[in-house]
Parts: sequence; C-alpha cells; structure tokens
Amino acid sequence: MYVITGATGHTGSVIAHTLLKAGKSVTVVGRSADKLEELKKAGAQVAIGNLEDAAFLTTVFKGAKAVYALIPPNFATDQFRAYQNRVADALVLALKASPVTHVVTLSSFGAHLPAGAGVVQGLHDMEQKFKTLTGTNVLHLRAGFFFENFYGSIGLLKQAGIFGGFPIEGNIPMSFVHTRDIAEKAANHLLALDFTGQGHDYVAGDRNYTLNEVSGIIGAAIGKPGLSWTRFPDADAYQGMVGMGLPADLAKNYVEFCNRANEGKLTDGFNRTAANTTKTSAADFAREFAAAYQA
Repeated sequence: MYVITGATGHTGSVIAHTLLKAGKSVTVVGRSADKLEELKKAGAQVAIGNLEDAAFLTTVFKGAKAVYALIPPNFATDQFRAYQNRVADALVLALKASPVTHVVTLSSFGAHLPAGAGVVQGLHDMEQKFKTLTGTNVLHLRAGFFFENFYGSIGLLKQAGIFGGFPIEGNIPMSFVHTRDIAEKAANHLLALDFTGQGHDYVAGDRNYTLNEVSGIIGAAIGKPGLSWTRFPDADAYQGMVGMGLPADLAKNYVEFCNRANEGKLTDGFNRTAANTTKTSAADFAREFAAAYQA
C-alpha cells in the first residue's frame, strides 16, 4: 500500500492518480474530504487529518510500504520554519513506527544550506531529521522554481502591465520546473522502488532560464512581445507580500530565499544531467499561462 500526503496538491494528486492507474492500493491524505472525492471515486482510500499529528500519521502508515511525503504550504502561520519542523517531526515519528521501506519527499533547491535559505530552510531541517530513520530508503527530490508560481503575477500584469514580484534579478540562470514533471518523477520512483539508502536528486526542468528569458517567452504567448521582468527591491517586495496578507515572518523568508538565488547559492553542488532534466519547457508553460491570463 502507498500513502500520498498532500494529495490535493499539484504533485500529490498526480502521483496518486498514476499509482491508481497502475493498479496499486493507495491511501491519500488531506485536510478536506470534498477535495479528495475525485481520488476516492478513482479507488483511493481517504484519510483526513493534520500532518502535524504524529498519532494520525502513525495510524495511516500502518501496512504501507512506501510514502510520498511533503510539507504543505501554510500561508497563515507566523512561524513558518517552526511549522515545517512540526510536520517533519510528525512524519519521522510515524515512519519510525511503521513498516514503510521507501519514502520520496518533495524538497527544493537550496535545501543543502544550513542557514539563510528562507522558505526552504525547513526543508533542510526535514532532510536532516529523516537521516534518523534507520532501515528506511529515502529519496529527497530537490525541485527547481515552480513555473506555476508565475500565476500569482497575472493580477499585476493585467492591472499595471508589470511582470514581476519576486526580488530576484532578471539575469540569474535558474532551474524552472512544472509540478507535473515532479509528480511524474516521484511516481516513477515509487513504482520502481529503485533507490536505496538516503540521498537526493534534482528535478530541474528542461534547461536553465533567466527571468528575463521567461518573461519574453510568456510575453510572446500573451500578445505582449518584449515583456520584461521587473525586479522589485527587497523592501517593496516584502511590503507587497505583507499587504496581500502574508504573515511578516513568511514574507521575510521569501525575501531571504530570493537573496540566496541572487547570490547563486541555491545551485551550489548542482550539475545538470539527463536524469535530472525534465521535459516541460518555458514555451510549454507559456501556453498554459496564456490560457489562464486570457480566462
């Protein structure tokens, strides 16, 4: 039996459907029964609960052989890293009490940094905590910047013609990845159970792009040729996020993460290979973005 946490999200939902289509027994975990109804109809068992609850997870993991583990976003907490650690602690406690032999996690570029990584600092903590699991094979998928993050720029783009928001320089080469490619890689590993020990792999998109490049590609797709990236100053980005309702601590962590991107530290130790290169290009995503923009 497989357990998929975050099953209502972009990666978990796709992974669950892939495993079900392969004839596997799947339990999906989430906070909303309504949002999991489609997976239930597809044949999944449903477990409703909180990933910070180790007792709940211990019950769910009974009889499981493999787990897809992640820390869901939480835009309400005013202590984001502490929240990440609570989820990681609960996962580790439950896994230690379970028969699970294989775990794939959703991690991130930057999770190698012991400090200063902003919103992904808790993923560094998670990777370290998972090292205490003995006899469990763990693969951390360190994913690049989600293409889907750009959907948050649609409002500003329509209202002011500005494509930007993140305080990242437009000329920094970065890995951008579609969440469905992360899901495909995770599902393939879960089906094959082809990893041993503990380690990480990258999910790095089809190639590196700068934000200037991505802006031009998206601009062409939405009828705005020459669209350029606007890099907001740190203070403006912070105030904008707080103004949209993000807790100050979370906004601060986003800015810190972007600072590390500008310094090139998120990609320390990364080497692109055929194995960590995925198929969805910026042009592919731009067509999806255009459909959302024009809706």
